[in-house]
Parts: sequence; C-alpha cells; structure tokens
Amino acid sequence: GNILEIGAGTGAFANAMQQKGWNVTALEPDENTRKRAYETHGIQLLPIESLHNLTDHTFDVITLWHVLEHVHDLNGYFASFKKLLKPNGKLIIFTGDIDCWAFKNCKGRWWYLNYPEHVIFISKNFYENKLHGLKLKNIYYTFNNRYFKNLNFTMAAIFNYSKMLGLRKGLKPYEGLPSPTPDHIIAVLSKT
Repeated sequence: GNILEIGAGTGAFANAMQQKGWNVTALEPDENTRKRAYETHGIQLLPIESLHNLTDHTFDVITLWHVLEHVHDLNGYFASFKKLLKPNGKLIIFTGDIDCWAFKNCKGRWWYLNYPEHVIFISKNFYENKLHGLKLKNIYYTFNNRYFKNLNFTMAAIFNYSKMLGLRKGLKPYEGLPSPTPDHIIAVLSKT
C-alpha cells in the first residue's frame, strides 16, 4: 500500500517500509536531516511544506512518530490527514501521554516537558472525542525513554538523579523523573 510518514528523521522507518514493499512518501522539516537520510538510506525525503501539495495522493497509512507534540496547528494537520487517508485508512501516532503517572505525580518535573519544542500535550481523551471523521481503533501505552528499557525504576531513578547532581560526567543533562509506568501512547485511528 501507500504510506505517508511525517517527521521522517533520518529515514530509518521509511527505509524499513520500502524494504517491506510499501510505496513510501516521507516528509521531514530539517534540511540537514533530509540530506543525512539520503546519504544513509538513499531515501529522498520531502520538506514538511510538501504536505499541502499532496492533494492528488491518498494513503493507506499515515504515521507520526514523535511529531504531534511539535505541531502548532492541530486542526490544519488533522484536516489534511482526513483528506489524504483512503476510506478505512489508518493514522498512527506516537507521542507523550499527559495522563501518565509521571506527569500526574511530577507535574512540571516530568522529563517530557523539558523540551521547549514540545508545544502540545494530549491524552486518550483527545483521540476519543476531538477528531471528527477519525475514530480511535486501538491505543497502546508504552515507554519512550531508552535509558530505562532494561532498568528497574529504582536503578533508573538513581541513574537520572546522578546526572542531575553532576555525579556522572559526559551524559546528557538531567531529563526529569523516570516513570514507573508507561508515559507514551501509540494511537491507531481509522478514517470513518
């Protein structure tokens, strides 16, 4: 089928989907990242502004991996998605979950809020009630932070606090409190 990836980064997902036989259209806002995708995977990514020029295309799947939290004009984007999806087409979104344990208990110290480019924070309620013409089919709760995949919560907390206190050199800055429960959502919506 046809797949549209928005925010393709260095093209790893687009490359994997092409290898599986999908016809891929991939958009990425950063010019240097588009160049790196071409050098690394031989994939030609389009500028994000191309989204508005895809009027002759329809897609079976549209994906947004770590994109929605950066979008200022949600209504405009979702209007485009509805036009671009085929009937019963799927919109797959991976983003932070504002209803997660870490936010509810840590508020402004939740690591996900530390990025100034994150301008919107949504919950399951958004997917269930705010998107006319798109119906929530499945929702998966998951972790995002790669540092905690193989660590229990206590070890993850020690790891992050040691960064905060400057006890571990050469690491990225403190990213906030780790979450003992999933802090991201993968939402699968279908065009009705």
